[in-house]
Amino acid sequence: VLWAGVNDVTANATTWFNTIKNQITRLRAFRAPNSRMMILNFHPSSAWSAQFKAAEVAVNAALLAEYGSLVVDVYTAVGTSGGVVPAGNLSDAVHLNDTGYGLVKDAVIAKMTALGWA
Repeated sequence: VLWAGVNDVTANATTWFNTIKNQITRLRAFRAPNSRMMILNFHPSSAWSAQFKAAEVAVNAALLAEYGSLVVDVYTAVGTSGGVVPAGNLSDAVHLNDTGYGLVKDAVIAKMTALGWA
């Protein structure tokens, strides 16, 4: 399960996506044969500017376009609406709390089931 790239956030969606894509390429080069990979997309931070939030939406779309069924939709799973994660799912402006991470866990399990991995 790969959930990486949020620390590389930039308002330039192409740069941000390419950083993540390079990470995925490196991981795939070193993973065990027949291993599986899921990629989690991103939920917004309340500390992000409108430009960062717009880039995040574009990066999430690019992840889906590039990796399709391997993408777990964290953005939706944590209840993001109008670019905002409900406060009840956050411990601070960036990090989820136990409830939020529980929603991510449920989304990962649902994806594993949908892919026939569970």
